[in-house]
Amino acid sequence: MIYEHRIVYEKHHGPIPEGHDVHHKDGDKLNNDISNLELLSKLDHNRSHAGWKLIEGNWFKPCSRCDGFKPLTEFYKRPTGNGSAYCKPCHLVANRGSNAKAKAKRLLGILPCPMPQAGPAHD
Repeated sequence: MIYEHRIVYEKHHGPIPEGHDVHHKDGDKLNNDISNLELLSKLDHNRSHAGWKLIEGNWFKPCSRCDGFKPLTEFYKRPTGNGSAYCKPCHLVANRGSNAKAKAKRLLGILPCPMPQAGPAHD
């Protein structure tokens, strides 16, 4: 299937390079005016649809917890390269509770201790 926005873009700019998508700037997929179309890499296109914002040439990602927009360096890295869902400060706050719960379970004997236990002394 060939989409109208791709035809319009190619008519004005030539073939779309591999690894790129034509993006509707205003988010209206029916607005295929050439002034509303831009070429983005697949990564940048995915980021724009995931709610990221491009500010002065740098991508800012929304934190799923505090809803703030922060640069990618403010998120812990993931193998995908997109960073965790929470910014570093929110990640620390969110994990405090789970660490406390795990510690309580270890004290109650429900979870094993993560640290190796010292064995009996040998002569």
